[in-house]
Amino acid sequence: MSILGTTNLVTAEPRNIQAILATQFNDFGMGATRSTNLKTVLGRSIFAADDMAKKEGSSQALYDFLNVLRERCSGGDEEVREQVLGLLAAGRDTTASLMSWTWYCLLHNPRVFAKLRSEILSTFGCSPDGPSVTMTFASLKECTYLQHVLSETLRLPLYPSTPAARSATRPSQWAAGRTERAPSLTLKEQRSTSARTCSTGGKDLWGEEDADDFVPERWEKQRGAASAAWHFVPFNGGPRICIGQKLALTEAGYVLVRMLQRYDAVKRLDVDLTRDWHNFTVVCSPGSPVNRNQAVLCQLKLA
Repeated sequence: MSILGTTNLVTAEPRNIQAILATQFNDFGMGATRSTNLKTVLGRSIFAADDMAKKEGSSQALYDFLNVLRERCSGGDEEVREQVLGLLAAGRDTTASLMSWTWYCLLHNPRVFAKLRSEILSTFGCSPDGPSVTMTFASLKECTYLQHVLSETLRLPLYPSTPAARSATRPSQWAAGRTERAPSLTLKEQRSTSARTCSTGGKDLWGEEDADDFVPERWEKQRGAASAAWHFVPFNGGPRICIGQKLALTEAGYVLVRMLQRYDAVKRLDVDLTRDWHNFTVVCSPGSPVNRNQAVLCQLKLA
């Protein structure tokens, strides 16, 4: 595929996604163009894994209070700034995107909204201001339908928070090509993109009848099979797996619980039921059919 004159290899094959993210990790990096364009803002904080000499440091990056960062960052305030901006860039808009798409899906699926709210009330109580069960990391994880709703939002092929593009650091082959005898060859600096829009929506894994539908109940049986086959990698995998995965899911789960404790209905105000509108900035988020640069408006009803 040619994008703005640059050749890109696009793959939805799970074995290729595994190769890019894990088994052939050293063959694929962020690329000179992407690193250069973002370096002014982010420094080297999120690109450290591209350098073998910094590989250990990137896997043990310290995201802590500023005074602790100052004590442990040999690069001084400049390195502290890079680390903080790296955390904000990777963990703020992406989590907000997940929560936005979750509400977007709930807008379109009143049945799921009602079922999720019922489970939240039975698990955590009916009001954040009144008597309720203490919410903990463990209790959020044990609220199974809440986790299924978040996983299903991440699975849907239309709603990836961020792109998954890499550049080959040297000529290499993918495990799976057009045929078993003709594996795909990537040249140095050639862009490679894992098409999550296909791999996460594959009907061979998710079912012929409802692969494109928002059905959180599918996760009661398919969580292990999806991750094992590299079909479901919303937080990447291998050395580049997102270190903020648990934080993001905890934040999104906490906000959903508190909002559904307080509100018992949601009304869409400017959602186009005939198609999905996207707002592309740093991340992908729901777009308004009236103005795609604005958020989708909805109205919540107090319980």
